[in-house]
Amino acid sequence: MIPFEKGETLLEKDDQIIMYTDGLTECKNDSGSFYGEKRLINLLKKAVSIPVKKSVQMIYDDLFKFAENTKPGDDITILGIQKN
Repeated sequence: MIPFEKGETLLEKDDQIIMYTDGLTECKNDSGSFYGEKRLINLLKKAVSIPVKKSVQMIYDDLFKFAENTKPGDDITILGIQKN
């Protein structure tokens, strides 16, 4: 069993949760660089006040701009949830 930390957070109106598989952060570009968590976090900081659907689309667009012509080596899933 993989250890994990359990916790609870109360979501307020318009709060978002973005979940993703490791294929996102481990995606490489033509020069072999990883997309990485740092790049994703910096992008999400810019998406704080936009609807979750646009946040997910922004991540997707940025990932494929980064990867250029390189095919992903793993599955990539991005799931966004927003409390209304």
